[in-house]
Amino acid sequence: MEANLNFAPCGYLELDLDGIIIDLNQTLLEWIGLDRKQIVDRHFHMVLTNISRVYFQTYFPPMLSINRKVNEMYLTINGKNAMKIPVLVNAEVHDDRIMCVMLQMKTRDVYENNLLQDKRKIEKDMKDRKTAYEELENIVKQTKEKQEELAKLNEELQRLATIDPLTGLYNRRFMQERLEEMLHRAIVDHVPFSIILLDIDFFKRINDEFGHQIGDEVLQELSQVLSEFANSTRIVGRMGGEEFIFVLPSTNGHRAYEFAQHFTEFLEIRNWATKPIYVSGGVSSFEEGDTLSDLLLRADEALYFSKNNGRRQVTFRGRELSS
Repeated sequence: MEANLNFAPCGYLELDLDGIIIDLNQTLLEWIGLDRKQIVDRHFHMVLTNISRVYFQTYFPPMLSINRKVNEMYLTINGKNAMKIPVLVNAEVHDDRIMCVMLQMKTRDVYENNLLQDKRKIEKDMKDRKTAYEELENIVKQTKEKQEELAKLNEELQRLATIDPLTGLYNRRFMQERLEEMLHRAIVDHVPFSIILLDIDFFKRINDEFGHQIGDEVLQELSQVLSEFANSTRIVGRMGGEEFIFVLPSTNGHRAYEFAQHFTEFLEIRNWATKPIYVSGGVSSFEEGDTLSDLLLRADEALYFSKNNGRRQVTFRGRELSS
């Protein structure tokens, strides 16, 4: 073998038509770490890895038989020190010999492995990103659900803070706040409003004779009727005990008194599930210069007058009468 070919920077070998090694250059011998005597007259299979043997036997002979040559067949040979060397093989038949040239593909193999690793890393990153996005969506969903639950809880807490638990009407605190708002509007915008205080007649007798359970049922039944007389502007609440209040926006004293009369007359003819319920009432209306205490005091004085004047009636008390 010529010296130039023997030490060329590529592997070279000659095979017979059965794949037996006839000759090879020094470069290839150094790759595989064998002496010439150990490999000449042996089949080319001996230098190939198991997988490459199968690939070689499957494609190499048929391609030579058809084309008389093979271009860029990728194989892996067993190198010295148990190293696996990827090579690219070109082969061509001349007379009764197969001449093969091999180029090491280590750099390309490393490059392709790096590409494969990068591809897998990207796929993993995309999968992780998808998983993270799904987890984020789940967290957002859970947060939204928690916020909705919290909003409902806040609404319920607000409702409980403003509702009387026994009757379901607005409680004293809520009514006090509404009255202060009405007073401010009346002072600033000169919009009239009136209040009606109602107190159940002989309620203590009901509790004493029939017990507090019946007393509570009486309060609840009256509250139901009060609710039926309320509307989007007319507000009703329980001030405590057996005392209730109507707040009537944009209503003067005369109209408030007529409404109170109508309400008490309705109670007289109603069929009650518990005991007949009668009430006494006191009406007052905002007048220039009034404080909230003034307004409540006049309504309370009117209620007291109704109680002392035979009950089951309504009294209006203006500032002049109060003084």
